[in-house]
Amino acid sequence: MLGNPHVCGGIILSLDPAIILTAAHCVVDAPHPSTLSKNPYFVGYGHIERSYQYTAAVKDWMIHPKYRQQNNDTDMHYDVAILRLATPLTESANVQRVAIWPSDRVLPSHTIGTLMGFGYTTVGGSEAVVMQRITLNVTRFIANSPDMVEAISYPRQAMACHGDSGSPVVVYVPASLSPGERTARFAPYALGPLARIFGVRDLESERQTCPVPHPANNSSDMVINSFCNYSYMLGWIAEETGISIDDLTDPFTMAPEKLPKPLVIQKQRPMRWRIGVAEPGLSIGAIGRSIRPAPPSSPAASLSLTNPMYSHQLSFSFILLKLCYVLLVSHFLCNFMFF
Repeated sequence: MLGNPHVCGGIILSLDPAIILTAAHCVVDAPHPSTLSKNPYFVGYGHIERSYQYTAAVKDWMIHPKYRQQNNDTDMHYDVAILRLATPLTESANVQRVAIWPSDRVLPSHTIGTLMGFGYTTVGGSEAVVMQRITLNVTRFIANSPDMVEAISYPRQAMACHGDSGSPVVVYVPASLSPGERTARFAPYALGPLARIFGVRDLESERQTCPVPHPANNSSDMVINSFCNYSYMLGWIAEETGISIDDLTDPFTMAPEKLPKPLVIQKQRPMRWRIGVAEPGLSIGAIGRSIRPAPPSSPAASLSLTNPMYSHQLSFSFILLKLCYVLLVSHFLCNFMFF
């Protein structure tokens, strides 16, 4: 998640060096980090809840040279930017790179894609504090073509909002582990970043949150989410990042067996996933689960180390808990013996 200059989504291309792909319009109007004495730009990563995310400074970005036209207009077909972070990312169960769809591969028809982001969730509401996701029907995709990728959604179910720009549409398709293997596994591929949404309008021009369906679009009851085509830009991305096209399009460049063990789950609670609605109060989204482990760096995890009173309260509570457990076991054994 790009947290400044605008809230936008993105994908991890590389962990070390840390390189992110997002939409060009997320950064094009902001001063470049190299021109500022204090860098305010950052990305959040590592958790679906923003309050638990780690942050890393954005030290550089490169916008596709064809995005800004000579007349100062922009071409949405090239709405892509490459971000370089100041520090490398550490691979984990929640931090992994995503491959780009190859330029020589045909996408199966009727493919379902997933869009994730931290954009606004309601008209006039606030940005999401938990990552949202919706499923999209990919209706148009031509590999290695400048044409936009199109995927439809239905506002009365779920839709993307402001703040979801740059978030990728990701598809899961079978991918061979190696050329000689007969078996295959499903792997995620990014088709492109969200650039535009057609068939909607903003109720407030000054405060843009979630758009609503355009009156002329009521008959179809759907909106078109338009994404840039990553596969067409593989050459430029490889040249600017130094990552080969083979590695950019290989989901198994990092062997799965080398991934660290997943985080220990300390707490679970149900969570409704969603990305936004046309009007407040409409039911939306698919049902998922939010997993909320407390990282060591979070205030909740460090509280017992910085507050002795809290630490003593924990110790006392733990002693009481053990005592209750001993009494419970003793009571059970006594009942069992006299049964």
